[in-house]
Amino acid sequence: MNNNTDNDLKREISLVRSTPPAVADIEGAFKKALTQIADDSFCARLIQQHRFGGTLRDKEAASQWLERRFGERIDPDRVIVTASAQNAMSILLSFLARPGDAVMVEDLSYHGLRMIASSRGNILLPVRMDEEGALPAAVLQAIRQRRPKAAFFMPTLHNPTTAIMSEERRSAIAEIARQNGVVLIEDDVYGGLVRNAPRPIAASAGDVTWHITSFAKTVGPGVRLAYIVAPTAPAADILVKSLQGVSYWFPAPLAAEIAQRWIFEGTMAALCESVRQEALIRQEIAGDCLAQLRMKTKPECLFSWLELPDGIKQAHLVNEARKQGIILRPGKIFEEAPGASKGHIRLVFGSPDTRQDLRYALEMLVKIIRETAS
Repeated sequence: MNNNTDNDLKREISLVRSTPPAVADIEGAFKKALTQIADDSFCARLIQQHRFGGTLRDKEAASQWLERRFGERIDPDRVIVTASAQNAMSILLSFLARPGDAVMVEDLSYHGLRMIASSRGNILLPVRMDEEGALPAAVLQAIRQRRPKAAFFMPTLHNPTTAIMSEERRSAIAEIARQNGVVLIEDDVYGGLVRNAPRPIAASAGDVTWHITSFAKTVGPGVRLAYIVAPTAPAADILVKSLQGVSYWFPAPLAAEIAQRWIFEGTMAALCESVRQEALIRQEIAGDCLAQLRMKTKPECLFSWLELPDGIKQAHLVNEARKQGIILRPGKIFEEAPGASKGHIRLVFGSPDTRQDLRYALEMLVKIIRETAS
């Protein structure tokens, strides 16, 4: 039974945006950080100065944060601080590939990359994937046939399938890239949510990998900041110099300052843990509501890849759900190879404001599916 009022039922509930819910301790942490910054004598400089690639202190904070995933200290000189993960993708594509060059992706992939690649004249080259992600044999075949300059993969909580690539698979793909002169771009924006996740590809194959992470998917999009880990400090320096005078990718000074403080104080880790715990609870709600349906997900993931019953089309379900105020995103938008979504949709559990909203939306979705299938 849910407690939604008539007014609640008229509101739209989105199952679209893969952002974490606002956890209870975020407001207090934000107020504390702003108060501390306002009390510092240098706070006016946050308005007056750019944070070009991140200060040394920003990079030291990044190194401390990244150590949680890499299992070892990262040289701060390898770190580039950017405004967001999308900024990181954009500048890496411009640096690693020329217009007309092919970039490998899994046959289902983050749809935002398609728009970035299109704006830069890059061709996305889809490779087949299985329950772990990209298949090494498919990667090698694509390299031999099309000679791509780079590859973009999401080894941990792949979007949209939630796949987690094994260490063996990561090593195999890195070795193929190394032997064939292909550079890997590793998107690890969800990696911080998974306890005991395999280390990033960049941890063991840093020589061929540019690593991206941010806080938008593990703490909140308001902490709009991302880190690139370059293969070497000189490589990071070359990339930054290639962007001299271009400011769209600079981190916002206030966001960088808050992130830096939260990391050193342990607040960022605590907030990430709170989001992880909320994800576990929301997964339980989803498992209860969707028990009769088939979906791929992971316990600490804030979304799932739902398989629709035979005869139900993605577009029809999206339209019917919208009539009831439930906003869905069809699986088709993640397709890099035609038909790769195979009657799936991605459901996001973090975007509803409350657990009650999530339960109501999922119950309504199940009702629509049953009525459509009957």
